[in-house]
Amino acid sequence: MKEIKIAFKEDMVLLSTHEILPFQGDLKSLSKDGYKKLKNEIIETGFAFPIHVWQHKKKFYSVDGHQRVRVVEQMKIEGYQFPNKLPCVVVEAKDMKEAKRRVLQGVSQYGKVQEQGLYEFMHDADFSIDEVKDSFDIPDVDMPNFDANFFDGKDFKPGTEEEQGKLDELKEMLVQCPKCGDQFDGRQATIKN
Repeated sequence: MKEIKIAFKEDMVLLSTHEILPFQGDLKSLSKDGYKKLKNEIIETGFAFPIHVWQHKKKFYSVDGHQRVRVVEQMKIEGYQFPNKLPCVVVEAKDMKEAKRRVLQGVSQYGKVQEQGLYEFMHDADFSIDEVKDSFDIPDVDMPNFDANFFDGKDFKPGTEEEQGKLDELKEMLVQCPKCGDQFDGRQATIKN
């Protein structure tokens, strides 16, 4: 049996935003809309996820959380109060190449958000379409199309009888692939011999 090591230090460290050095370069950008959404989520729910950093020669480089650090710095300029130091997890890497690989691991999206799954997730959590559109950026989902397909372009609160009927209708149309187990809309299925 091959053993998999845990590649981060168990204890969190607290660092000021000035101690967390940018490491991604221009790999990712943050639009004004993205800034607004992230800022609003931090205001609404707090700073919920630690920054992942790589420690090299007594310096800490942001591996995952670069945008959060940028937003926190800007929010401080705008007059928002934060603790002096943010929680950070130190990720292990033997050299810069491996640390940059960790950056790519952090930005990679191995799983893909499916519209049906998002709809069911929203229903379970009692999220409205506007809450999701206004607060989150889900690149896998064309939100105007999703809104039109699942909500008929109308925002009604999940959990209504109308929505439950629509959810039940959609579930009946799902077909499961016997080979891979993926589900898809049966209306789009093509049967091949």
